[in-house]
Amino acid sequence: MTNHFIFRTFFFALTICFLSGCGAPVWQKADLAERQGNLDSAASELESYILQNPTDARAYYQLGEIRAQQKRWDEMLIALKTCDDLSDRWQMETANSREFYWTENINAGIHRQEAAEAGQAISHFQTAIKILPQNAAGHRLLGEAFLQSHQPAAAISAFENALQFDPDDRRARRLIMRLYFGDKNYAASLNAAQYLQKHGSQDVETLRYLAYSLDKLDDRPAAITAYEALIKQSGDVRDVEAFAAFQFRCGEYETAVDLSRIAISGDNALRNLRAIAQMQLMMKDYAGVAITAEEILAIAPDDRAALALKQVSHAALGEQQALDIISHRIQEQKDDQE
Repeated sequence: MTNHFIFRTFFFALTICFLSGCGAPVWQKADLAERQGNLDSAASELESYILQNPTDARAYYQLGEIRAQQKRWDEMLIALKTCDDLSDRWQMETANSREFYWTENINAGIHRQEAAEAGQAISHFQTAIKILPQNAAGHRLLGEAFLQSHQPAAAISAFENALQFDPDDRRARRLIMRLYFGDKNYAASLNAAQYLQKHGSQDVETLRYLAYSLDKLDDRPAAITAYEALIKQSGDVRDVEAFAAFQFRCGEYETAVDLSRIAISGDNALRNLRAIAQMQLMMKDYAGVAITAEEILAIAPDDRAALALKQVSHAALGEQQALDIISHRIQEQKDDQE
């Protein structure tokens, strides 16, 4: 075998290697630099190679992996997209890479959130969204981190994005329902509550936001129906108080008084008794005012408002009549206790 033949054979093999995209040396160099922790050098080797081989999908995939390790997420995404555009061969690998780094950032964000480091959690969740923008969970978690950092407007935007990609994300819808109500966007809060109810949620919170939103929107017939459904399930006297206040605004004073009587318990007794007395004044029910004033004074003997109510009722009824009414009421209470 002559030297000329050997040279021709080597040259032919080198040409075939070049035409077929053979790049074993660059993979070895990049891999060695990566294992030595020199990611910049590994990236530089691949970028130099890409300048000479701009259609080699594998090189872009490898470059994307290195950029991910460097936390250079924009460059990682560009490299992986270029890889996908050049060849179907690596699409499973690029998809797995995106999923892996999305999960890595989600887990890091949750860890930061649990440590009450909302700012860093936000950063991780934003990166996760950048990697997989159509994954609803990332948007929801970002919204929760914004809530933790007291940024309700940003939280609403994040939850809206989550629901755009997954309308059935119940947690995102519940959270945005509360935020809309707090932002006085009662129509949007009502829509969120109605969606939850339509899809099987009959819990107290859903019923509460239905009733309260309809109340704020002054949809009286629907609000009454919603309040009645809420009161049946809720053990919270504040819901009864809210219904009483609604009935009062509707001019249904007697119903409002009855509801306030139901709501009286423990440390909210004075609040409800004062509300009852005001409603009785509106109705010019001075006999009722006299009784309610005495009830207030039994709890708070020095309550000036109750003393004034007592004087008003006595003046309107006459001293003896007022005393007779109060005496009769006290006897009724004794009889009830027996």
